[in-house]
Amino acid sequence: MKRLLLSTLAAGALVASALTGTGYAAAPTPGGIAQAGHQTAATDTTAPGPVLGLTVSDNAPRSISLEWTNPKNADLAHVLVRRAVGDQPPLSASDGTLVAVLGSRATHFTDRQLDSATTYSYAVYTTDRQQNLSTASTSTALTRTTNDRTGVKGVLTDKQGGPIAGAWAEVRVIGSGDFAGQATTGPDGSWRVTNIPPGTYTVCYETTSQTHGSSPTGYLPGCYRQQPFGYGDSGTPVTVTAGKMTTGIRDYLSVAGAIGGRITDPAGAGIGNVQIYVVYPYGQFFTYSATSAANGRYTITGLPADSYQICFYAGYATGAASTGYLDECYDNLPAYYYGGTPIPVAVGHTTPGINATLAVGAAVTGKVTDPAGKPVPDVSASVLPSSGQGLGATDAQGIYRITGIAPGTYSVCFDGTYAITPGAPYGYSKNCADHGAEFQLAAGQTVTRNGTVQVAGALGGSVVGPDGSPVAGVLTNVFDSNGDQINGTNTDENGTWQIQGLAPGQYTVCYDPTYTSGGYRRGCYDAQPNGTTTGTPVTVAAAQLTTVNGSLELGAAITGTVTDSTGTPLGGVAVLAVSPPGSGSGYYYGYTDDTGSYTLGGVDAGDYLVCFDASSAQGPAPGGYRSECYDNQPSIDTADPVTVGDTGTVTVNAELGSGGAIAGRVTDPNGVGVSAVDIVATSMTSGENVYASSDFEGYYTVPGLSSGDYTVCFYTNPSVIGPSTGYVQQCWQGQEIPFGGTAISVGEDGVTDGIDAQLSIGGEITGTVTDAAGMPVPDAYVSAQDTDGVSYNPTGFTNSSGGYVLTGLPAKPMVVCFEGPYTDAGTAYQSQCYLNAPDSSTATPITPTSGEITDGIDAVLQKVQ
Repeated sequence: MKRLLLSTLAAGALVASALTGTGYAAAPTPGGIAQAGHQTAATDTTAPGPVLGLTVSDNAPRSISLEWTNPKNADLAHVLVRRAVGDQPPLSASDGTLVAVLGSRATHFTDRQLDSATTYSYAVYTTDRQQNLSTASTSTALTRTTNDRTGVKGVLTDKQGGPIAGAWAEVRVIGSGDFAGQATTGPDGSWRVTNIPPGTYTVCYETTSQTHGSSPTGYLPGCYRQQPFGYGDSGTPVTVTAGKMTTGIRDYLSVAGAIGGRITDPAGAGIGNVQIYVVYPYGQFFTYSATSAANGRYTITGLPADSYQICFYAGYATGAASTGYLDECYDNLPAYYYGGTPIPVAVGHTTPGINATLAVGAAVTGKVTDPAGKPVPDVSASVLPSSGQGLGATDAQGIYRITGIAPGTYSVCFDGTYAITPGAPYGYSKNCADHGAEFQLAAGQTVTRNGTVQVAGALGGSVVGPDGSPVAGVLTNVFDSNGDQINGTNTDENGTWQIQGLAPGQYTVCYDPTYTSGGYRRGCYDAQPNGTTTGTPVTVAAAQLTTVNGSLELGAAITGTVTDSTGTPLGGVAVLAVSPPGSGSGYYYGYTDDTGSYTLGGVDAGDYLVCFDASSAQGPAPGGYRSECYDNQPSIDTADPVTVGDTGTVTVNAELGSGGAIAGRVTDPNGVGVSAVDIVATSMTSGENVYASSDFEGYYTVPGLSSGDYTVCFYTNPSVIGPSTGYVQQCWQGQEIPFGGTAISVGEDGVTDGIDAQLSIGGEITGTVTDAAGMPVPDAYVSAQDTDGVSYNPTGFTNSSGGYVLTGLPAKPMVVCFEGPYTDAGTAYQSQCYLNAPDSSTATPITPTSGEITDGIDAVLQKVQ
């Protein structure tokens, strides 16, 4: 059994992409059936506010703790922590080492397993649900020097005195929970930690995949003298004295529960090396994992008594099918994270029979060569659209093989950017010529798709300011002759950058210094104005590095201070300056600091509309603050324009009025808090919507409201973790959407609290969309509404095998409709509703059942004539 610490509640695309390529292992994020809740609104490009007040709260010989205050963005999703050795913090969100992806409520992180007496620097970012990234908050700290003459030792056993081997004994600093040292218990249960300074500590024990003793179901983690496992000050204090070993630390762990079963193919043969992941169904932080043996059997031990969900990932599976197997969750449900039927576990017992029969997948193989026919190793091959594993790389003979692909329609793309050879020092091109040359895959079938990549070149150079000094952190973007962005990177501390894997041809290079502090103007190579095709073209040749140096110009600045009506500065206010419609495309943004000050640098000459978003404002008003635009205007539509010259500074201050707030808690039927629920407060006078999101414990606040009456509704979405069938969206006091619920009165300031919601468990509808030939139709849009035309946010898209899932449906007649995938040319399929109805008025309704799955709601789409 292996237990991993998850730092985020939803394994979304951002977390997966952030962890990939940084050397950190992430739980799989399968490309399974799309869940309900896909939106069609315009993309939000406004970055969230940065974390405020970043400080080093404590450090230890091998750990450093950070604390901060999060911005109050309603759609805040994650906090990212990056680390660099030395006193220079990471220069961008791709620099340094990613050490944590935390949930939106996290305000503390301890970085462990560091070297003693070493300087480390950190950059902390926030992201929202649209993956917009904030500016960085940075801090630098030094780990303490160890003392090898002091320490602590003990013995770990079970309750009967039998030794427990292979567990981690962790010595932590009282107050911060920082690791002072760690040891693994030996065959007799003994452990010893030295090289720690004198002081007061706690001792906690973690079980691992190597932990074993007399209990077949494993052991629960804990802290000294049978205290519950946790961080911070968990456990009875232990004192370490200089020059002495503290002894007599004897402790035992309680017996845990387990889950067991067998994984087989459709013929009943065992499948080995399947990764099995177990999580709490309500988004708790710990996940447990195991790997199936060659006969398909597995046991996951060390589980506390609770209900769990379990999923099976076959990316590395070994079995009879050479084409691999498809992922799934228990019991025979599509594989999407936090999915599956809940499984009860009791301590001292193994819940048996949690079996899975994995469907056989398809495979794609082929050979990638250069134009001369020579094989090219290390070329990335990807199946599009992504399905299951979907990725592979060529070997020394140029051969790749991708297995475990769901049946469907695909194409293949080859990327040789990092395929370095003596004849291609800058890699090979990204050749997706076959992308669009689609082919069909059936279960058990292998299709051969060969490819050719050509020797690529590279672009690189330096970026300096007007005084010739290098500028770090400049986003350098490369565009092709059509104006499409090919790649981008940030300049390093020396102001240099390089992008390889570029096919021979002409490109444009542009510079975006938005995240630097120098006040530089955006622009393109050869002192050209900013724009995807405005720079002077640069020629790239095969196997050559073309040097492109750029010089930035100083722009104008918009600066000011944001306060409340008493003159108190407000931090965390988002400031946006945008060109009026039809007069340009300037867009600049930033945030006020703790003194309420902000500066938008590098601004081009022109008129701008300046607005202040107070949703994340930090100030004394309990009800938050009302957003506004310059000068005291309620919206950007009425904002007074601000004129900015070529250089100089324009001051735009704002005084934000305090508002009222609505607050409450969102829970499930058992009273457990539900996170990531979208809350919408709607003014009954103006119709204006103000948004918030529930935190990890289900609490929410909608701040900055004008006085008046509001309705409040609660919308679930794919980020909401709960039963696999989802929760039903509703308005306050359980009223149905869109009727709004009972009016809630909000005053000029203060908080109207107790606006709670207890969500009911929804039903689920699933099915498959195919064409007339029986082949899957991926990316088809599926929606559901009741017979009155009210949508309950149960919308989704089919995956590559044509499957879809609609969750959170009320137990009332629902109409399901299907639309073909859209391209620039429109859709190739005729829309329809269930069963083969031309529209919703003639469709056959389906009535979901709370907590249950209604399967087989399929559709066959006909081609447009």
